[in-house]
Amino acid sequence: MVVAVEVNEATNKFGRGNLDGLACKDIITILGDGSLGYKEESLHDEISLTAVCRGFPPEPFNQLKNSGKMIGPIGSSAIQELALLQRLSSYQHRKNT
Repeated sequence: MVVAVEVNEATNKFGRGNLDGLACKDIITILGDGSLGYKEESLHDEISLTAVCRGFPPEPFNQLKNSGKMIGPIGSSAIQELALLQRLSSYQHRKNT
């Protein structure tokens, strides 16, 4: 299953319409703040962030399984790097860029 969280209502509706047109039934679209993650289906194996963040948001990280991975653009609107964060335990992680 895939969960997509989108903060913009028009973008969320557009995406849902495209998925419905392709008969994608195993994708949930949520209107909300992606920096808060999606607790209802925790714990996640993988999380992909699509909007740049100054750092990985803590809520989605806390919703990863141990050994789970989160990838996303980290930086500013001018300079970004694609970073991969792996949760090793409740308090440990490893970041690769």
